Amino acid sequence: MNYQKTFYHKGIKTAIKFVAEYSPDGKLIKNTQYNPDGTVFNEIYYNPNGSIKTTKKY
Repeated sequence: MNYQKTFYHKGIKTAIKFVAEYSPDGKLIKNTQYNPDGTVFNEIYYNPNGSIKTTKKY
């Protein structure tokens, strides 16, 4: 089962939410970034070796 960690980066005016999804062996597989209103603006998928597989921008 995958697990997630949530991070927040506070800027001058807004806070951006980042959610990192990890595989059971602890490797990063997906990073999702959210706008302050909760909508997704960026998703990054990773290969098992840690390199970027795909990036989706909304």
